[in-house]
Amino acid sequence: MGRPVELTAEQREKLLEKGFKPVEIWVPRSDDATYRAEAARQAREAAKADAEDNAMSWVASVSGGVWDD
Repeated sequence: MGRPVELTAEQREKLLEKGFKPVEIWVPRSDDATYRAEAARQAREAAKADAEDNAMSWVASVSGGVWDD
């Protein structure tokens, strides 16, 4: 894939003038076996919680009545 095309000095200056700031973001490699296994595990756990309807009951238990009238 390689690195993205770098901005010219003029393009960079225009973006800075508009209030933008440069940010570098590192993300996991989705082709890594360890990442894929963990993502699959989390997806299974989310599906299990949804099927058992535990997710919303957990949210209710930790919300402390924030949304109660």
